[in-house]
Amino acid sequence: MKRKIKRNPPKGNRAPFLLWSAVGLAASAVVLLVITAVVAPKPPIEELRTAAKAVARARDAEAERYAPTWYQLACDNLTKARELLAAENQRFILARSYESVRSAARLAAAEADSAYQISLRRKEAMRAEADLLLGRAREASGSFREKVGDLPVNHYYRHQLAQAELLAEEAEAAFRRGDYLTAVQKAKRAAEDAGKAAQNVAEELDAYFKNQPLWDRWVKETLQDAARDNSYAILVDKMAHTLYVFKGQQKVASYPVDLGMRWLGQKLTRGDNVTPEGRYRVTKKKEGKQTKYYRALVINYPNEEDLARINQAKKRGELYPKASAGGLIEIHGEGGKAWDWTNGCIALSNKDMDAVYRVATVGTPVTIVGRISESLLK
Repeated sequence: MKRKIKRNPPKGNRAPFLLWSAVGLAASAVVLLVITAVVAPKPPIEELRTAAKAVARARDAEAERYAPTWYQLACDNLTKARELLAAENQRFILARSYESVRSAARLAAAEADSAYQISLRRKEAMRAEADLLLGRAREASGSFREKVGDLPVNHYYRHQLAQAELLAEEAEAAFRRGDYLTAVQKAKRAAEDAGKAAQNVAEELDAYFKNQPLWDRWVKETLQDAARDNSYAILVDKMAHTLYVFKGQQKVASYPVDLGMRWLGQKLTRGDNVTPEGRYRVTKKKEGKQTKYYRALVINYPNEEDLARINQAKKRGELYPKASAGGLIEIHGEGGKAWDWTNGCIALSNKDMDAVYRVATVGTPVTIVGRISESLLK
C-alpha cells in the first residue's frame, strides 16, 4: 500500500488564498453587522429624552411643591427607565428587549405632564386664595382697630393681632415673589388669628356694654338725688374720658380726664390700674402738702357694693382669697396729659381741678360709669 504524500501548494499560489479568506471573513462580518442592525432592538432614546424634558418642565413649574405626588411618580419612573436601559445594555445585543424601558419612559412623561398641568392650576388657585385670605386678614385687622382704638382691652388680644399682622406682611412678601403656597399658609393663619382677635375683643366689649342699663340707673338716681337736694353732682364717663358737673339735673360744666392705665372694666383688686365704676361720694378734700397731685377729692371706694362683688368673685375662684380691693381712689390734679397714666384715679388739669374743687364738698355724689347715654346728658 502506497503512502499518500501531502504536498503543500506552491508558495507562489498562497497569496490569493489568504486574500479570499480575508474577503470572506470581512463579508461575513458585514453581513452579521447588517443582520444585527436590522434585527437587534433599538433603545428608546427619544422616549427617554421626552420624559426627561417633561420632568424638567414640571420641576420648573414647581411641581415638587404644588403637585408632589405626580412629580415624584414621574421622577421615579424616569429613574426606573434609565436603570432598565443600563441593565438591558449589559445583555447580548440580540437578546435585549427595551419594552419595559419604553413603558417606564412614556409613563414618566405622562406623569410629568400631569404634574405640570396640576402645578399650574394649583398655583393659580392658590394665588387667588392667598389674595382672598389677605383681604380677610386686612378686614379683620381693620375691624379690630376700629372697635378698639386706644381702649385698654386685654393685652393678649393686641398681641394676637400684632402676630396676625406680621404673618400678613410675610404672606404679602411671599405673594409678591410668586410663592403662593407660602402666601396661602401664612395668609390663612393671619386671617384666622386676626379674626379671632377681632371676635375676642368684640365679645369683651359686648360683655362690658351689657352694663349700660345699670350705668343708666346709677346716673338717673344720682341726678334725681341732686335735683331733690338742689346740690352739685359729679358724673364720670370713662368711654368719653369726660367729667361732668351737674347742679340738680342741669349740666353746668364738662372737663377731659385721664384715667387708670387699664380703665376698661370694673376694678377688682389693688394694683389692677382700673378706674372703678359705681355710685360714690366725696369723703375728703385735700390740697397743698396733703397731696402730691395739686388738689384731690377722695371718694369712698370700695363701697359696700364693691366689697360684695369682690367677695363673690373670690367665691367663684376668680380672685385669690386674700386679694385686696384696694382703695385711695381720688379725683385729682396734675392731669391733662391726654393719655391714661393713673393707678385708677381720675386726673384733671390743675385749672379744671380748681373749678371742680370749688363746687365739691364732703358728701358730693360722684358716679363713675363706663358710658353715659346721650339722652341723660341733655
